[in-house]
Amino acid sequence: SMTVLPSPRTRLSAGASHSMYEVDVYPFSNQERTSLFASIGQDVTAKLDFSLNATYIMGKYDAEETVETVREVDVIDGDDDAMQVSSRLRYNVARNNYLELGYQYTDIASDVRDDYSRNRYWVGWQTRL
Repeated sequence: SMTVLPSPRTRLSAGASHSMYEVDVYPFSNQERTSLFASIGQDVTAKLDFSLNATYIMGKYDAEETVETVREVDVIDGDDDAMQVSSRLRYNVARNNYLELGYQYTDIASDVRDDYSRNRYWVGWQTRL
């Protein structure tokens, strides 16, 4: 990954990774995963910051990488493609205490599980120790 600071209040990041990743998609125990991501962060004021993030994940499931109990059953290879976009607005209430508001959209298209789209919203309190 790489991060660039075009100004003292702006952060741009982008990166990629490729790895074996442990999954909870039965009957597979892991997947070969390639992910690409980008983000921008902006300090709007001294107490308020905003971030926008995007991730695209391409996963491959190998029928040979299943749990032992299903090896006799016909399991086929498959692909998983996921896209995730999220944003966060955070306000510094006091030293090491933040109020956070966020949104996340996820879309998954898969050969080995049901496709779905999901919207998540959250409000939270963050404390740094």
